[in-house]
Amino acid sequence: MVSLAFALNSQILAAGNEDGTVILWDVTDPGRPRRLGKPLTGHRQRVNSVAFAADGRLLASGSDDTTVILWDVTDPVRPRHLGKPLSSHRYEVNSVAFAPSGRMLATSDFDGVVILWDLTDAARPRQVGQFSIGSGQVWSIAFAPDGRTLAVGSTNRYNIIWDLADPTRPRRLGPPITGLSSDVGAVAFAPDGRTLATGSDDRTIILWDLADRTHPRRLGEPLTGYSGGVFAPDGRTLATTNSNQVILWDLADRAQPSRLGQPLTGHRQPIWATVFAPDGHTLATSSSDGTVILRGLVARQP
Repeated sequence: MVSLAFALNSQILAAGNEDGTVILWDVTDPGRPRRLGKPLTGHRQRVNSVAFAADGRLLASGSDDTTVILWDVTDPVRPRHLGKPLSSHRYEVNSVAFAPSGRMLATSDFDGVVILWDLTDAARPRQVGQFSIGSGQVWSIAFAPDGRTLAVGSTNRYNIIWDLADPTRPRRLGPPITGLSSDVGAVAFAPDGRTLATGSDDRTIILWDLADRTHPRRLGEPLTGYSGGVFAPDGRTLATTNSNQVILWDLADRAQPSRLGQPLTGHRQPIWATVFAPDGHTLATSSSDGTVILRGLVARQP
């Protein structure tokens, strides 16, 4: 399984697969996940990214076949296509992300293009904006909680933060970012929007202070030897990967994260996706070994 996403209620997990399908799982009891209905079909190639809208009734999936499909999952046992696949991309779609309002979807591809879609009528998405990072490929995108800031992880490591206040005219925020030594494969905002994590191909993770969105300030030294970087819903924990292991970090001091406990193991091959459930009680990981592991997390004291 390639890609993962939790619905806001933390009870449904979507998994995108190599064979072009998406499977929905009931994870109300993480110890006994239960598959919901039949696999969702429509893509012809690997599903690189899946994402739920905030209301949990809309799911987006992006594939190597260059398409994005919107699914109505109001009844997760009987999902249905919403309209025709979105086919404006010319290259593989590698990331999909909903704005917090659920009324905008961003999709990106291997040609460095990001497309913005108005979902006021989800059955008839309307393309409202588009921008290119320049040369290179986009690997990941993420909305900030404010809904008007988008982070872009790509082979162009200078053009990361974009202002979408006017989605018809996206613009890069501030001057090019410096201090990154390699292509950015992963981006993630902390829940309060104050911190951005970037994960680079040289296996370094940098935390950035976004008090001034136009001039991100690096917090402390990079975490070296790790990939990815996703924040827990409370913003106090960061999960990173080290090949087939997950390492959790305490962010009480954002400039000096400290490791929490021992690495989480279980996968036999490298981890592809890491996601926290919105309630913070479960961490899900998928791996190139074809498995998904659900881990219960002990609540941390305030």
